[in-house]
Amino acid sequence: MKLNELVVARPLIEKLAAVEMNAVAALAFAEFTRAALTAIQEFEVKRAGWFEKYGEEEEEGKWKIKEENEKKFRTAINRALGKEVDLEPFALSEAGINIAPSELVNVLPLFK
Repeated sequence: MKLNELVVARPLIEKLAAVEMNAVAALAFAEFTRAALTAIQEFEVKRAGWFEKYGEEEEEGKWKIKEENEKKFRTAINRALGKEVDLEPFALSEAGINIAPSELVNVLPLFK
């Protein structure tokens, strides 16, 4: 799956991580969540570095990409988001939880 799919799914992953499920499913989902959030965190660290590399700090903690670097920044972000993450889809059907289909529509590749 692509990193972008994980980034989009992060709120749902965090929501599901707080739901009670049977012990076997909970352990498997905890491992899935750890791998997913680690990949997202690695991207966020790189993204922060690109803000420093291609931008300038306008005020403390607020960065803006320099106009002449916007294309390079976008290219770096898009390339990173398009990378494959070695993560098997989680068998959500085995977790014994209820979830609305509308919550899954944009993250279908993450679950089986």
